[in-house]
Amino acid sequence: QHGGQARLVITSRRDMPLERLKLPVFRLEPLTDQQIAEFLGRHFRDAQQEAEAFIRNLRLWEWCRNPLQLWMLVQVGLRARAGLPENRGQLLRLFVEHLLKREESRGPQTPRDIKLDLLSEIGYQTRREARVSFSRLQAWQIVKQRSQEMGYQIDSANFIREVCDNHLLEDQGEQLAFAHEMYQEYFAACGLKRRYEANPGVVEPLQSQTHWREPLVLLWGLLDPESRKALFELLVRDE
Repeated sequence: QHGGQARLVITSRRDMPLERLKLPVFRLEPLTDQQIAEFLGRHFRDAQQEAEAFIRNLRLWEWCRNPLQLWMLVQVGLRARAGLPENRGQLLRLFVEHLLKREESRGPQTPRDIKLDLLSEIGYQTRREARVSFSRLQAWQIVKQRSQEMGYQIDSANFIREVCDNHLLEDQGEQLAFAHEMYQEYFAACGLKRRYEANPGVVEPLQSQTHWREPLVLLWGLLDPESRKALFELLVRDE
């Protein structure tokens, strides 16, 4: 149909075995100290002061080597003066809150607690199936089922349209996907958190599944300190 001229770009995490596809592979390397400083310099008058705020916490400085995480830190940790997050789970929580507040300032939205709950269910259900993209029908069904369980008065089609407008989901025609896999991982972690608090054993079969690695890390960050300790001990015990 396209005369052999169609071009595709496949993006993935580093641990995906793309070599077997026999295609050219380009790796996006972590940002250098100089690149981080230049980014901060474009966004702040006193870039040196802002950089020092990150450097004092070496873990945060290492997060800055990921371009998306650097941008998130700038948005929620410095511009909003919300305080620097302790871990990636808290970073994603603050960033999603920042996005939702921005959307709420533009017009009527689904109540935030309901929106977060429904997105968490979509994230959890699609991650459980190891799917990055999923059908529009499946998303509608997940929203409908969760709304019935919780007594929400939500129209599934309108809700999906709204979160696409919020740039949390991406409309790909008949298929949908979270705008970034990190969003899916975060909402999957939120959905898992609800289940973990009801039954801690729910995480045991997940730790051996590669696609749950990051959601488990984010889950740990979303828990209170005592629950973090319990989760760590549970996962180490089963190693």
